[in-house]
Amino acid sequence: MLQLSDLPAGFTRTEGDIDGDWSLESVSIYCREAPSWTSNGRLAQRTVSFDSPTDSMIQRVVRYSAGNAALDMDGVRALFTGCKTNGAASSTSVLADGLGAGDEALLVGSDIEGVRSRWLVVRQGDLVAQVALDMDTTPKEARRYARPVAQRLCAGTDTC
Repeated sequence: MLQLSDLPAGFTRTEGDIDGDWSLESVSIYCREAPSWTSNGRLAQRTVSFDSPTDSMIQRVVRYSAGNAALDMDGVRALFTGCKTNGAASSTSVLADGLGAGDEALLVGSDIEGVRSRWLVVRQGDLVAQVALDMDTTPKEARRYARPVAQRLCAGTDTC
């Protein structure tokens, strides 16, 4: 999991339950045709949230059974390239693939009726981290977070 030392100054760790439609899976409800994707093989997950006066970040890390982490990444790609949104004013896309961290790293985004969202997704071995980022995060900015996310995942897997 990311630590405060991985983030810019001003962030604090938020305690308590994390709810709402922040996860990238929530995008699928806006697809009139969504690729079938289920995150099979989940063994455990953990979530943490960080806030600053101007921003927030939420990270979820999931451990998968053998081979399912890579399949989950394929599912993320399929969702964000294959989603046919319900309106012309909405879209989803893979903004960057191969951010130079972990076994795989993606920046995906959606624009749903004028509300933009961005997620960094990093796989290291059997672990996948999903980080909800600022709505205007660029691939260059995502790369800055991808490396510490991958390094933190290395502590939880023997693939590094």
